[in-house]
Amino acid sequence: MNRGDHFFNLYNAKISGDELASNNYLVVDRYASSLGKNEVDKIKANYELDLIAKFGNDYLYKLLGKRSILFVDKEREGELLGYVDFSEMDYSALVGFNSYENGYRWATMNSAILLRNNKNTILQLDLWFPDLSSYDKSYILLEVLIDNEIIDSSQIIKSGKYIKKIPIPDKCSDNEELLLSFRINSKYNPDNGDERELAFVVNKIGLIEGTRE
Repeated sequence: MNRGDHFFNLYNAKISGDELASNNYLVVDRYASSLGKNEVDKIKANYELDLIAKFGNDYLYKLLGKRSILFVDKEREGELLGYVDFSEMDYSALVGFNSYENGYRWATMNSAILLRNNKNTILQLDLWFPDLSSYDKSYILLEVLIDNEIIDSSQIIKSGKYIKKIPIPDKCSDNEELLLSFRINSKYNPDNGDERELAFVVNKIGLIEGTRE
């Protein structure tokens, strides 16, 4: 049986037209498993996948959605804050961040921070993006989530300081804690040989007073 027959079997995996049109699927063949292993591993790490069909070394997955970032007990130690200013102090209730540096932290492509709900209604982001031409994609999309639901999605179009105010959803107002997470589709590749996964810098972040527009 040739490769065309392999893919005929994969795509003929009892998926209706409506289902195929409304869902995302990933095909991993023998070449992707070897030559593109790093990229495939990243997709498997970041997405919940359901194996639909397998024939030899060819696989068909259904993408169920992004994996949630969960905190474990050791990452929740210490007092939770509603507003974090890294220029004044470090903060430990976070995942997906690089080590604390001189008044800031680099976030990775999937990162999260746990905040105390201080009942303020506006989320303020004080971020910084380096030279956008050094990112691995020309279209850079930043998603902001509260409790794993997207509350803002913005294209990053210029480098430098990025300050944004986002209203907190009403349904989160009674929560004692808020899980704030970020997803970005591109990473920064510095020319100094730094091999860490770098997405953007977080200077300050948290809940402030304000009114929903």
